[in-house]
Amino acid sequence: MEERKRKMNEIEYSNGIFDECPECKKRANRTLIDKIKHGFSYLSLYIYHDINFITHFKLKFFKQNPDLLAKNGKACIEKYEKRECPNEEHAIIIINHKKPSKIGYVFASGVDLLVNYFDSNSIKFKIYNCYTPECFYTSIAKSKAQNLWIFGHGDRHGISFGKDGYCPFCKIVGASRKSFIGQIHCCHNTGKTVWEYLSDKPGLFSEGFHEIYQNREDIEKWIKENKI
Repeated sequence: MEERKRKMNEIEYSNGIFDECPECKKRANRTLIDKIKHGFSYLSLYIYHDINFITHFKLKFFKQNPDLLAKNGKACIEKYEKRECPNEEHAIIIINHKKPSKIGYVFASGVDLLVNYFDSNSIKFKIYNCYTPECFYTSIAKSKAQNLWIFGHGDRHGISFGKDGYCPFCKIVGASRKSFIGQIHCCHNTGKTVWEYLSDKPGLFSEGFHEIYQNREDIEKWIKENKI
């Protein structure tokens, strides 16, 4: 019975047949004026974020090459993405944005730090390298890992593969509960986030816009706190 339910959930996630939540309905019904207002609000928040980012991370910003960090992250994903691990403790989902200029952010955000920590401590993990919304929803449905990590671009209510590829978290209702969720992506705007659907507590989560150095610092701190 449980196996049948799981397979049905996989089909539902990939086809997106869940009813829209209030947040998704609100977004779908925005007028042109609403979109313009949102654009100005987004811009002001982003400028404020950039000022704080430069102030807090200026030393790392000048000392570390983001292109090199992205290269290391990409190599790490390519090395481990095909490794099978049926009983993984951690599921790492990579969201590949359609714009090449944006995928570097995903690769540089610390997946290499996380994987090196897991591998050096013999912690079981599996990388789900996703290029489509269907892959994202199916990966969450398939994995039985109690710890979930999501690397990508997004906001509070979902993640994005680019144009026409936004994946709201309300569609994961019914997936297995998680003990820990790490959201390594922007969490601005409104709506329920993934941990509010699948977990009892935030895990590795912070509101607002994110930068690669913030993501890496958060992961480094988590590793230090969970050092074996």
